[in-house]
Amino acid sequence: MTFSTKDKQFIYKKLQELVKIDFKETRQIKNLVKEVKTYSQIQQQNSSVELITEAIKIDRQAILLKELIDFYKIIRDRELERIRNRSFLKANKYQSISLFFIRILEGLGEYAAKASDRYADLLQDNDMTLSLIASEAFSKMGSLAKDSLPIIYEVMSKKGVYQFPYRLGQTIVNISQDYPEVINETIEKLDSSSEKLLQGIAYTISLLGYQAKSAKDKLVNIANTYSENTRSLAIMALGYLGETDEIVANLLIDATQDSEWYIRGNAIRSLGKLKIKPEISIPLIVRALHDEEGDDWTVQESAIEALRDFGTIAKNSLGALVELKEENSIEIGEGDFSLNKLIDDAIAAISVEN
Repeated sequence: MTFSTKDKQFIYKKLQELVKIDFKETRQIKNLVKEVKTYSQIQQQNSSVELITEAIKIDRQAILLKELIDFYKIIRDRELERIRNRSFLKANKYQSISLFFIRILEGLGEYAAKASDRYADLLQDNDMTLSLIASEAFSKMGSLAKDSLPIIYEVMSKKGVYQFPYRLGQTIVNISQDYPEVINETIEKLDSSSEKLLQGIAYTISLLGYQAKSAKDKLVNIANTYSENTRSLAIMALGYLGETDEIVANLLIDATQDSEWYIRGNAIRSLGKLKIKPEISIPLIVRALHDEEGDDWTVQESAIEALRDFGTIAKNSLGALVELKEENSIEIGEGDFSLNKLIDDAIAAISVEN
C-alpha cells in the first residue's frame, strides 16, 4: 500500500514527540500512542502498523528508530518493576504501549538492520520479551543481519534452543542465501563444547536441510554423546539432511526405543523423512501409533507423520491408521480433529497410486 508523504511526515513528527515525553508520564504517552494508531488506521483502513513503519523509514540514518528502541526499553523496565512489586493494575497501564512498540519494532524488515546494534542489545537482554522482539526483527533483516552473526552464536551458546525462540536459526538461513560460506561456519560450531550452542546449531541445520549435509558425522557424534535434549535435536536434524548411511540408520532405529519420548518421536520422524529400511522401520512406527507420551506434540503424532512420509511403501499400515481414527472418534465423540486430520493426510499419501 502506498502512503502520501504528508501522512508519513505527520506520523514521523508524532513519534519524535513521543520519544521526548518524560517516561513517567504514562497518560501522555498512551494518548499520543492512541493518536498515532487512530490516524494510521484511518489512512490505512485496517492495521496501523504499515504506515507507522513506512514513516520511520523516512530517516535514512535510523536515528528515530534507535530512539524508539531506547524509549521502549525504559517503558518495559517500568512495566517489569510494577510486576515485581505486584502492582498489577499499574503494570496493566503499560500493556497497550508495549504492544504498540512490539508490533513496530518487529515489523521493519531489512530497514531494522540500520539499528542492528540496538537490536543486538535487546537480543542479549535477560528479559525474554525484548529478546523475542530482537529475534523476530533479525529474522526479517535478510542477509543484512550478517554482521550480527557473532552475537547470534553467542546468544545461542548462553540460552540454547529450549530457552530461546527459533527465529535465530532462520536468521542464519536467511544470511546463508547471500553468503553460502556461513553454512560451513555454522556446521563448524558443532565442534563446540557448549551444549546450548549445539542445540541451537542442530536446530539451524534442520532448517538448512540438504545444504548442510556435510554435518552428518558431527550430528551422529552428538546424538551418541551428549545429554537427552541435545541428542534429540541432533537426531531431528539428521532427518532433514536428505542423506543416510548404515550408521545413521542404526542410530535412528535404536533411538525409537529410547526412554525419553522426544528422542523416540524425533527418531521416528527422521526415519520417515529419510525412508530408512522400511521393512524394519514401519513395524516399529506402527507400534508407536499408540504411544501418546508427549507435551506440545506426541510420539503418536510423529508416527502418523512418518508413515505419511513413507507414502505407498507403508501400505501395510493402512489398517492400523484406520483403526486408530475409529478409536479416536469413539473416545471423544467426533474425535480430536487435529489428530484425525493427520491420520487422513497419512492415509491419503499412502493410498496414492503411482
